[in-house]
Amino acid sequence: MKGKLFLVCAFLLISLPMWAGEVVIKGKIDNPAGKKVAVRYDPIVLRGSSVSTTADVNDKGEFSLKIETDKARFATFSHGRERSDIYLIPGDVLKITLDTEAFDETLAFKGKGESVAINNYMQMHFLKFEDDAYFEEYKKMTANEIPITDTRDWYLEKMGEQLSLLKQFSDSVTLNQDFLTKMDGRIHYQSMTQMLNIVSYKAYRLKVDMDEIEVPDNFYKFLAKVEVDNPAMVGDPIYNRFLMSYSYHKSGASPSVEGMADILQLGRELYKGDVLTMFQASMIHDMLRYGDFFKAEEAYHNFKGANPESEYVATLTDAYDKVAVLAPGKEAPGFTLVNEEGEEVSLSDYKGKVVYLDFWASWCGPCRGEMPYSKKLKAKFEGKDVVFLYVSIDNTKDAWLKGIEDMQIEGEHAFAPGFQHEVPKSYGVEGIPAYFLINKDGTIANSRPARPSNDKIYDQIEEALKSP
Repeated sequence: MKGKLFLVCAFLLISLPMWAGEVVIKGKIDNPAGKKVAVRYDPIVLRGSSVSTTADVNDKGEFSLKIETDKARFATFSHGRERSDIYLIPGDVLKITLDTEAFDETLAFKGKGESVAINNYMQMHFLKFEDDAYFEEYKKMTANEIPITDTRDWYLEKMGEQLSLLKQFSDSVTLNQDFLTKMDGRIHYQSMTQMLNIVSYKAYRLKVDMDEIEVPDNFYKFLAKVEVDNPAMVGDPIYNRFLMSYSYHKSGASPSVEGMADILQLGRELYKGDVLTMFQASMIHDMLRYGDFFKAEEAYHNFKGANPESEYVATLTDAYDKVAVLAPGKEAPGFTLVNEEGEEVSLSDYKGKVVYLDFWASWCGPCRGEMPYSKKLKAKFEGKDVVFLYVSIDNTKDAWLKGIEDMQIEGEHAFAPGFQHEVPKSYGVEGIPAYFLINKDGTIANSRPARPSNDKIYDQIEEALKSP
């Protein structure tokens, strides 16, 4: 499925048979789009903790797999390029049927256990609130010319419709009470998050700062009835995202990489217990991936020291280990690739110069959007000891070369096809554009430098030029 579905992570509070820690999923796919199906779930809210189970699809389109899980939880079922969020209850058997030519409309569930009715409800929810028609209405209601109060009221109306659908379904079919509680919470927290972000949506579309958007005095009245600190929702990613948005709202600051440490501190004042622990772990994880390394490092060690037995520590440690090798002062991973002329290009060729390393691809919209700014940046440092090295991760050489030609990208070029190539992997590149600033001596100056469109990059390069 192309949208995100409001799913739940819940404990099953009924007596289960001996095989309660296992969910059996069988299915029949018409017009299979591949040889595999997969079910994935995240034990905790941190990215990188995923557990995945796969199975073969035979010549008849049939498959069968068993998922180990110690509690009821949401998961993602995928086949080919399509996916669907599903709900798993230990001990249940789900039988899935679908036709890939109309994946969303034909996906249906039968089998044994409470999760059968739950999954059919969730499919109904998706088709009504997250399929193409819904998103067309969403685009209209978030357009520039729509007043922010009208957009907020539209979200409130849709939240009411979602809650009404849940009640109607639960009145006709007996659903797991814990699921109902969590689903109700997810609908509320998802809507609250969307409404908290309306101002930033508008500012982005209008290309202005958030403080330039006029906000009526009573705009945030919807928050009055929200249970912000809700231990029952710990482990739920939608609730976790609400906490992030709510924290920035309470701080009065715009979301930014630079402000992460301040938001982490504010969370200690807003939340407590398990809610605070989840919030801190999630914020530190984001800081390790996107923020200032030294602030993230300090926060990581503080959290680990205070919560040595926490379920979040292993994933945070894995994230820390990956970024620590790219910390300022560490040797930049060396590489040798080929340029557009077929000649070898090595990072070591540029020793004695500052290197602004840019991982990009021709299919990447944000990468393309940065290129005009990159030209201005390069012109600013013309004649100085600065090299602009563009490493493409396009899958084909033709696409790479065409991208260079179409955008007239000036500078040094190299080709490292795909995210799984050893060079982007050695730099921990999981998304693009990704930038690195390398000192004249080949050490990392900044593993998270500003983008070309951000004026801060000028000072960052100047600072690197001063290093030996």
